[in-house]
Amino acid sequence: LRLSTEMTDAAQPSIIRLNPTQYAHVLDNNTNVTRVLIGPLTLARQDHELKVFGPADMVLVPPRHYCIVKNPVLRDRDNKVVINEQKQ
Repeated sequence: LRLSTEMTDAAQPSIIRLNPTQYAHVLDNNTNVTRVLIGPLTLARQDHELKVFGPADMVLVPPRHYCIVKNPVLRDRDNKVVINEQKQ
């Protein structure tokens, strides 16, 4: 028998509170689409919604600094961006 470490839908709190530098992923079971919520936000979770990740802190880049994002997309052998059937 293997138990899940995630909370069931009934055990999750119905209110999701996000600070200005936090985000969370919420799954809409009606459309099967996961959306990203960005703070500051207080959300009353609907019965058909499930929090799948978060709240988590964003990566903050200090003023007068920069970051380099390596490999932001998947490319094929011809160095063209790979797009799936959902245009993503």
